[in-house]
Amino acid sequence: MDAAAFKHRLSRSSGGAQFIYLCGCDGSGKSTHARTILTWLHSQNRSARLVWIRFPFFVSVPLLAYARWRGFSWYESVDNSRQGHWDFSSSAVLRRLFPWSVLADAWLAALLKIYLPLRLGQSVVCERFVVDMIVDQSIAFQTMGLHRQLPWRLYFRLIPKQGQLFILDVDSKRILARRPALSTDKNIDHKIQLFRQIAQDRAVPLIDNTPSQAQVEARIRSAIDQSS
Repeated sequence: MDAAAFKHRLSRSSGGAQFIYLCGCDGSGKSTHARTILTWLHSQNRSARLVWIRFPFFVSVPLLAYARWRGFSWYESVDNSRQGHWDFSSSAVLRRLFPWSVLADAWLAALLKIYLPLRLGQSVVCERFVVDMIVDQSIAFQTMGLHRQLPWRLYFRLIPKQGQLFILDVDSKRILARRPALSTDKNIDHKIQLFRQIAQDRAVPLIDNTPSQAQVEARIRSAIDQSS
């Protein structure tokens, strides 16, 4: 059995289990809505778990160590918050190897945290996964449209077929009002643009998260109910 067939077989849900994936720029409200959706599923007596998969860091660890050694990655502390930064644009080694290593890491993590629980009948609410990985790498490599290229196109195949993906959209002023520590991130507007571009290219629902929390939650729940 090849890898694609194995993943499909493992990710087939039992008992109506669902995969719900929220993504968007830091500070867009993913964690808040993910927790609310999880509580809502539990209120329906449905087994569900919350997972966070951004960069699992297994296969990619040596490359990350290389990036730190060469000064392509660094940390900045502001208001007791530690922010990581990548700039891989000048490294041919990272350009060629890092995307494939992250894809392998995402595959390994997804097998344990997503596909297996779904197979066991447990719904999964995910607030970080492959789209977030693509956006982070787009910033690191300073390249738009990575999601249209290999290997990044393969990242989307890790999303279960029965999964629902929502991109939360908020402007940078609101994000910085919610999370002042993100003021060190000079790429917030660029990230927002990347998420919007992916939403358009991949026909992913782009949800404006500026209305009240109740209104946004109602829209997400309605979409989930319709697919149940």
